[in-house]
Amino acid sequence: MSTRPPFTLYGSNASPYSCKMRALMRYRRLHFTWVPLNPMEMASHPNPNIRALKAKVIPVLEWPDGRVLNDSTVIIDALEAEFRDGRTVVPPTGPARFLAKLLEDFFDEWFMKAMFNRRWSSEVDRDWSGRWIISDQLMSAPGLVTLPSSSQTSGLIKFFRDRQVGRLALVGCEDDKLWQHVMYEVVGALNMQLKSG
Repeated sequence: MSTRPPFTLYGSNASPYSCKMRALMRYRRLHFTWVPLNPMEMASHPNPNIRALKAKVIPVLEWPDGRVLNDSTVIIDALEAEFRDGRTVVPPTGPARFLAKLLEDFFDEWFMKAMFNRRWSSEVDRDWSGRWIISDQLMSAPGLVTLPSSSQTSGLIKFFRDRQVGRLALVGCEDDKLWQHVMYEVVGALNMQLKSG
């Protein structure tokens, strides 16, 4: 059990970057409280430090002293600099450090496209993802006393789903076969590497 005061990690279950930070905090054994946060609520958040963040993106990590940072890569670098003891995730120097940074950038910037494609390319995935994300946002919305009606919820799901599907080309992941191939190739290469050590 940690004797340090806990961090507060703000994010969303649907955000791969939030989930990355939650996994990192657990791996590093840094005590934290998970608080759901929709990026659209950051400008009106009760915490002035969160309101002051220029980029309204999640995750946001709040230190026990009140400092806040967002962007998972920036947060990881700050934690690595501050907590050098224990379980680090970035090698301190050399080729291993370069490779760790390269892999993180690859997964953040490129593999995210495969995730986005898998969520929004097929009808069944579009339906599931829309329901999951909107339901998760509604269930964790601060101050929500009464859930929207079934028809209102369906409208929110349809609006969000259509918005995300419309962004497939913008994100650069509309080619379903390509992104399925990319996903399987990368996962296959990682599996081979993990098996061989």
